[in-house]
Amino acid sequence: MPRLRALVPNAVEVPAPLAADGQVHEGVRNLSAIVAHAKALAEILSDAAPPIYNLGADCGGELAVVAKLNDHYNGQLRVVWFDAHADLNTPATSPSANFHGMILRTLTGEGPAALVELVPVPISPQQIVLSGLRDADPAEREYIARHRIPVRERFDELDPADPLYVHVDYDVLDGALYPDSVYPTPNGLHLEELISTLSWLRAHHRIAGMSLTEFAPQNADSTTLHRLIREGLGIGGASMAYE
Repeated sequence: MPRLRALVPNAVEVPAPLAADGQVHEGVRNLSAIVAHAKALAEILSDAAPPIYNLGADCGGELAVVAKLNDHYNGQLRVVWFDAHADLNTPATSPSANFHGMILRTLTGEGPAALVELVPVPISPQQIVLSGLRDADPAEREYIARHRIPVRERFDELDPADPLYVHVDYDVLDGALYPDSVYPTPNGLHLEELISTLSWLRAHHRIAGMSLTEFAPQNADSTTLHRLIREGLGIGGASMAYE
């Protein structure tokens, strides 16, 4: 994505897989291409040290990053998931078969076997906090309720000493005001609100990594993207960007 390369010139770029065939295997669309991409990213990250910043592509690309960090921190990574969607489906419950709607569940050790095996230390539901959620499938809502996964906008209860990974899907913003996402969803956050919350987390917590995913520009204006990277994630450069 040229806009990301312009904003973060020292990033390492991992090209998206080109072998996607659109076919569904074991309940996942483009499974073999996704596995190959995750393995390539994991190889690049093998010697990386936190914090790791992950910019671009869809939420499915978080697999290698979060798996790497939770392993690094011996299973103690906390994950704050800013997203309009829960991403907690499995191949059996997903209505679309798109892996980016299964990524968080796969990181807990439940998902397509070929991708679960790339998660050496699964995260537990108790390590997850959801924020901005407003479009969850029935099976996801059941999982959230069963495991009492919190859905909140404030994070005072998090232990500042815990390593924290902050995932940001662009669709956490209000899709009516900020349509440049893969799945713009109404009634979301305003930009200033999101930047303020991300800045607070950076100031008060031990950041292991952050991400910005699912940006799909509709026009030539990159102002919102620029502000999220500079003011929200607080980076003038990143150790990882891919598309």
